[in-house]
Amino acid sequence: MLHDEFRFEFCTPEEIDYRFEAVIKRCNGKKNYKEIEKIIRTILGNTILQITILEPGDEFSVYRVTRKYPEFKETDPGSYSFPPKEKTPLNRANIAGHPVLYTSFNVATAIRESIPRIDSDDWFFISEWSVKITEETYQYTLLINSETIEDKFLTTPLVKTLLEKIHTFFEQSPDYNQLGIRRLLIKYGDLFSFPGPEFYHISSAIAHHALYAAELAPVQVGQDYR
Repeated sequence: MLHDEFRFEFCTPEEIDYRFEAVIKRCNGKKNYKEIEKIIRTILGNTILQITILEPGDEFSVYRVTRKYPEFKETDPGSYSFPPKEKTPLNRANIAGHPVLYTSFNVATAIRESIPRIDSDDWFFISEWSVKITEETYQYTLLINSETIEDKFLTTPLVKTLLEKIHTFFEQSPDYNQLGIRRLLIKYGDLFSFPGPEFYHISSAIAHHALYAAELAPVQVGQDYR
């Protein structure tokens, strides 16, 4: 969690847009992830920690595309997992040298996300990972973005569940507050679904803090955004 005094403000959707524009302007690629975290905390407060809880017994599958590489072994599950630290560059949800496992909720999205990294003569494999929640697990709501919230064909049941829980939590608030929260989650989600690496320095800083800072916390943390 952000180790600072907690500050949560309700904002209109227009105010959320304005603040995100300020974050993007101030967070250039020359700043390291700690500097970016500080800028986000200053402009947006502790709103980075919008979460829901996955309960023990919850189950779902995710999919991952792995391009064949020299050391790849088809029978070794480790070959389908994340790369070693020394071969981990800056990416959408990780800073350099700190790997995470990138997956999708369906095969089509997994392939689509991998197309820029796969040449026509490459061999690639699709692996299915079964996830079973065994203890209370915090899930960041990065699944919600401009695409998943509008397109009924792409909206997963998990996104619907997240929106229902958020609505229930804030149902006593005025409508403009609920719209502001909705807009906030969409803007965070868009950082993690925007095509290309333009915002990697920002999204990776957010993800790094959420995942690696949580190692010291007595709870499990999952981060799903596809």
